[in-house]
Amino acid sequence: MDQTLLDIKIKWTNHIPWGKVYGRLSPDQKVLQLAWKDAQLVPFMTTVSNGKFKRFRIRRRTKTKDKWLKEAFGVQLFNKLDIPEFIGLYNHLMNGVD
Repeated sequence: MDQTLLDIKIKWTNHIPWGKVYGRLSPDQKVLQLAWKDAQLVPFMTTVSNGKFKRFRIRRRTKTKDKWLKEAFGVQLFNKLDIPEFIGLYNHLMNGVD
């Protein structure tokens, strides 16, 4: 994983708004390395997605007390939010299992 993305996760997670995506290409230009802000900053690598497309999903608010999550959900327990296609594909193909 690109060191810049890891540094963002370590140093800036609490300052990043929900839904923000960062990306870098691997040195061989074959793997897209991404970081997406959900409740935490989620590092991700893909050779399938270009990282540009999004999907609407009904999401449940987490119990994390992140100000950015409060902005995304307001007072609602559920909200229809834009998530990156690569996250949607991963969740669908894994059937919700990590």
